[in-house]
Amino acid sequence: ASYGENDPRAWSASDRMGGSPGRAEPFTADPLQSVVINEFLANSDLPQEDYVELYNHGTAAVDISGAYLSDDRDTNKFRIPDGTVLPPRGFVSFTLSGPATGFSLSSAGERIYLVNPSQTRVLDLVVFEAQAAGVCSGRYPDGAPRFRPLAAPTPGGANAAPRIADVVIN
Repeated sequence: ASYGENDPRAWSASDRMGGSPGRAEPFTADPLQSVVINEFLANSDLPQEDYVELYNHGTAAVDISGAYLSDDRDTNKFRIPDGTVLPPRGFVSFTLSGPATGFSLSSAGERIYLVNPSQTRVLDLVVFEAQAAGVCSGRYPDGAPRFRPLAAPTPGGANAAPRIADVVIN
């Protein structure tokens, strides 16, 4: 049954940018499907710097050369350098300061996109709200579906355990 295009129940996640309206959703294998955004810091004070970490939860190495990171769905701002290979269960982290990446994260919250090199598929997307200063967010354990504040930043390595905040009864 059709709910009509204005009803969110009529839509689902697509494997392709722009979706496949009116057609069956094709499945196409992509070697980068095992790569996820795993950790980020969006509210840093010097000497810390904002960063985004990627994680390969697969069992084979993945060449992520030419994939893009961005905070804008319509503009691919940072092209991952050639020769960047993620080993199985491996990590890579990119610092988001200066002109090299072309963007920085907003401490007030926004989105982080990971897009394949041909710019036809969003491989991963993270939507986050306002972030506390110096507190990173990440998946725990690595590659898990949900993001949460972490006890310590761990760019380029296995994520720390979730942060346990002090409880204050006021």
